[in-house]
Amino acid sequence: MTNGAVGLASTATTWVTAQRVILANSWCDRGRLDAARDRLTGLHPGDGRTLTRRLAEMHILTQEQAGDLEGILELQPHFGGYSLERKLGSGGMGTVYLATQTSTGRPLALKIINNRIKEDADFVGRFQRETKALAALRHAHIAEVVESGDSDGTCYMAMELIRGPSLAHLLHEHQVLPEAYVLNLARQVAEGLAYVTTTSGLVHRDLKPENILVARNQAAQEPFPADDVAKLIDFGLVKPVNDDEHLTQTGMTIGTPLYMSPEQIRGDKLDLRSDIYGLGATVYHLLTGVTPFSGGSPGMIMSAHLTQPVPDPGERVPGLHPLTRKLVMTAMAKDREQRFLNFPALIGSLQAALAAISEKQGQAPKLLRKPLVLKPPTAKKPVEKPVAPELVSESGDSIDVRILQKHRQALGEAKDPTQRQVNPALRQASPQSSAFHVRPGGGEALRQINSSKYFKREDGIDTGISSASGETLAPQPAATGREQQPLTSAV
Repeated sequence: MTNGAVGLASTATTWVTAQRVILANSWCDRGRLDAARDRLTGLHPGDGRTLTRRLAEMHILTQEQAGDLEGILELQPHFGGYSLERKLGSGGMGTVYLATQTSTGRPLALKIINNRIKEDADFVGRFQRETKALAALRHAHIAEVVESGDSDGTCYMAMELIRGPSLAHLLHEHQVLPEAYVLNLARQVAEGLAYVTTTSGLVHRDLKPENILVARNQAAQEPFPADDVAKLIDFGLVKPVNDDEHLTQTGMTIGTPLYMSPEQIRGDKLDLRSDIYGLGATVYHLLTGVTPFSGGSPGMIMSAHLTQPVPDPGERVPGLHPLTRKLVMTAMAKDREQRFLNFPALIGSLQAALAAISEKQGQAPKLLRKPLVLKPPTAKKPVEKPVAPELVSESGDSIDVRILQKHRQALGEAKDPTQRQVNPALRQASPQSSAFHVRPGGGEALRQINSSKYFKREDGIDTGISSASGETLAPQPAATGREQQPLTSAV
């Protein structure tokens, strides 16, 4: 074949690929595209960059669409076994594309390592270790790895396509998620991690809402369907428990600071309890709408994980069940010896909390669809006279105290929030607390005081911790006298 013939064939292949991608994404109808082709003359054979630029100039594509198409045209020749269709997302590790496996017709998510880091031997080593370990795993709550390899120097991994949102997307859309829904998905993730731990001894190291996808029935109408299925992805930071720590260092601490365990920040040897901490921090975020710790820089956030007291999600969302509050704080204990020993212990606590919530909902009417979230405390201001306290919903709407009285049975609060006496249900949940304190002023939150001993391990929560002889180890008492920390939004 002559050079001219090769050029024409290359140009034709580029156009066919471009046409397929444009029509699959509904960026343009076929009539306009066919008309545009007649005007595309003088192109360099197979020059995808020039093609996409010309299509943008003709207003067939937007600049963003042209950029996505250019990336696909550049990659497609290296992946003959797949038909790339569109970009699903990108991150620090690489870019994910929707692709069809040509041999089976199965739609998959094709993850391709970014060019800027594929030369990093440590990073590529982690990626290869991930795909090798995950290719042998099959679990309902772990995204299946179908194939992985190196194509013309480009590392890739083809994985199960999850049709549904990530928990990060749901947080962005709803700000806070229902308690039972969160605990059910957390239980599923814990079951997946328990399977990975027992079969391969791997630690995920980067649990966060972005790495938990939700497989959802496309016909579902409810915002939080009961049959949603959690799928854990992105084991790109995974490591065998016995691996040397230097294999996971590329000039920075590996993991996401917002959910990172203290021992991971310190660079200690990790085990499954680091993932328990990460899952606990993720659950805290899903329940409250804010991360456990925040700061102006990654260093400040990591310092908070190391030094600040474990936050009580109930201080932000008072309607949470006591068992939920306990399990989150146990999972996030600073000392990993005070956390759940293993995933079965965590799963047991999640199931107990779900059962208690179900029983409570069966006894009381479900008056509110979403939980009330307390507005963060602000500095006191002098006022002429006391003003009735307000609560705010997670959507930011103020709720008058008179409306709150109508929901007192569901919320478990006294009829008059200004009374100094706590109702019996609250006293039973918190025997150390004897009073409410009402801060005057619109927007000031109603908060409970004298509750520093809420979650000492003597409360009976089963951490699953035991000695080699089988005797239960008594955890150290929790520190007392902790003041409520100001709640700030995550950076």
